[in-house]
Formats: sequence, C-alpha cells, structure tokens
Amino acid sequence: MRDSEAADSLRDEENFRQFITSTNETDLEYTQPWYRWTYTVEEINEEAMLSRIRDRYAVSPASVLTKTEGEYYVSQTIEKLGKIKELSIAKRGAGGVAEELLIRTDHDTYKILSEYNIRYILCDTKSEIVKQDGSVTVPSTLLPSGFFIIEAGKKEENMVGYTLIGGGYGHGVGMSQNGAKALGEEGSSYGQILEFFFPGCELTDSDRTADL
Repeated sequence: MRDSEAADSLRDEENFRQFITSTNETDLEYTQPWYRWTYTVEEINEEAMLSRIRDRYAVSPASVLTKTEGEYYVSQTIEKLGKIKELSIAKRGAGGVAEELLIRTDHDTYKILSEYNIRYILCDTKSEIVKQDGSVTVPSTLLPSGFFIIEAGKKEENMVGYTLIGGGYGHGVGMSQNGAKALGEEGSSYGQILEFFFPGCELTDSDRTADL
C-alpha cells in the first residue's frame, strides 16, 4: 500500500482506532515522548466547554454549527449547552486527523469544524496529558494534536468525562522535526529527507531561482 493510500485508509474510524492504539517500532517517531499520549478529563465542566465553544464561534462562526430539522446544520449563537450525551468524531481527514466533532446534548446537537477548533474545545486547560514515556504535562490552550480517539466516561445516560488516546504533536502537515532528526541520525542526506516528506519535490540552486 502506498503512503497516500495508507493515509486515506485512516479516514475510517475503525482503521484509525487500530492504528492509534498500537505501536510500530519502524515509525520514525517511535522513541519520542509524544509518539503516543493519553488525556483524561475526569469531570466535564459544561459551562467551561460552552465558553470555549463561544470563543471559537466569535472567531469563526461558520465552524460552529447547530443541528436543525431535517439533519441540517446552521451557524448560530449557542445560548445553552446542556448535559452532554455523546462526543464523537464525525469526520477524519487523511492520516486520521479529526475534522468534525459532534457534541450531542440533552438540549441540542452541535458540530465543530476544523482540527484547530476541536483541539481547543476539548482541552479543558486543567487535565493532564500522559506521554508514552510516563512524563506528564497540562496543556494551557490546545490538545497536542488532532490525531486521537474519544473514549467516553458515562454515568447513566450522561457523559461525565472522557479520555483521548492520541499521538503526535502539532498539526501533522509537512515535515516532522523529530522525523527529520531520526532520518538524519540514520544517515539520510538533506535531499533524501526533503524527498521523504515532500515526494516529487525538486531541489534547485538558489542562484538559478533568482534568475527566473
């Protein structure tokens, strides 16, 4: 399977779940602390989450949607969040990155678009991230990446908390600093590293470029 096909296969929830809950010693970042991580929110603060949703609505109204009749979603101010029934990733991009988050409550259903907004809203700024080496940190604004699955912590019909099982650090686009470092330590040249991360790229002398 080609890299592009493998990345596309991770758009599927089950494929991505299997990928993110396993490890592979051949992965470039296998030994890095952020290769795999978990983030557990023991108790959801609905008011704090609503505040963060409103923050993103103020910046990008088209990215915060409310479900209406007929399965349609519209952009409108959210006055009340309600008790959360379910959090789920409704759509993933290539590589499995979360692109759409559904928040189903006893009041309404909301859809959050874009990896950045999802990372912002699900980060409560108080809970700990445990990296694969056992070290712990508390993110102040964003989750480390949009590559994660959601495990619900429920009490009766309500979601009282959640655990995210994720991997990586950053937006996951372009060159990985840790991956480039690993390739360099294996003996790859700068040209080989660039070709690895940007297939089909062409290295050109800067003097030639200036003459174009």
